[in-house]
Amino acid sequence: MAGLIKHFVGREYPFGDYKLAPEATSGILVGGFVTVDHTEGEFDVPSDDATGTIYMVVNENDPLVPHNQDYREFTVNAGEFIKAKPMIDGEVIQTTLVGSTYAGISEGDEMGVGADGKLYLIADLTAADFTAFATTFKVVKNGKRKLWQLDSLVLEVNTKTKTA
Repeated sequence: MAGLIKHFVGREYPFGDYKLAPEATSGILVGGFVTVDHTEGEFDVPSDDATGTIYMVVNENDPLVPHNQDYREFTVNAGEFIKAKPMIDGEVIQTTLVGSTYAGISEGDEMGVGADGKLYLIADLTAADFTAFATTFKVVKNGKRKLWQLDSLVLEVNTKTKTA
C-alpha cells in the first residue's frame, strides 16, 4: 500500500464493481490514482495529466490478499476489481507515489495527477497551470513524512467540482 486516506470525508468505494482496464498491463499500486470510464465500466491509469475527476485506489486490507503481503508494494493488476475513493474537497491523504523529485517539494506546493497515477508538481506536468485540473493536492504543513519507511507526502485535496 503506497498511500491511505488520513482524514475521511464522504462515502466510500462507490464503484466497487469496476475493474482495472485491461490495457493497464503494469497495474497500479494501492495509493495511486485512476480515472473512471463509465462507458467501459472500468478504471483507467492516466497516460497523461489527469485533469478530470480522479479516484484513489484503496484496496488496503483486502481479505483476498494473501497473508505476508508487503503492502508497500501491493499492486492491483489489470482485470482485477478496484476499490476507488473519489477525492473530496478538504480530505487529507498520504501517499508515497510521487513522480516529482521529493527533495524539491515544499509545504504549500500544488500537485496534480500525471502519468502512471502518480502525483507531480504542477510545473512538472504538461498542463499550463493548476486551473486545468478538476482536482489538485496541496502539501500540508510538515507534509513530508515516512510511511512504511518510505518517503511520503501528506496532502489536502482541493476540488473544483462536486463528486457524485
